[in-house]
Amino acid sequence: MSGSTSARATSTGGNFDRTRTTLINNRIASRTYVDLGARFKIDDRFMLFGNVNNVFDRDPPLITVNSTLYDVVGRYVTVGARVDF
Repeated sequence: MSGSTSARATSTGGNFDRTRTTLINNRIASRTYVDLGARFKIDDRFMLFGNVNNVFDRDPPLITVNSTLYDVVGRYVTVGARVDF
């Protein structure tokens, strides 16, 4: 049996919402998301894997633009098995 693990940190820097120039404070906060993963190869044909995205369940900042830069889903887990035939 062999295995591997992975960790990833993704940071989205802060910015200013330039579409709302009349706001006193239009600063958009930065966020850092941490993801973890592991997989274990049992034999030549069978593998187990799992991932946890947004481990610390960081909420995105409240914004009206560029929401695709932030994790709006929250923490989620995937697990599975792979079999080669």
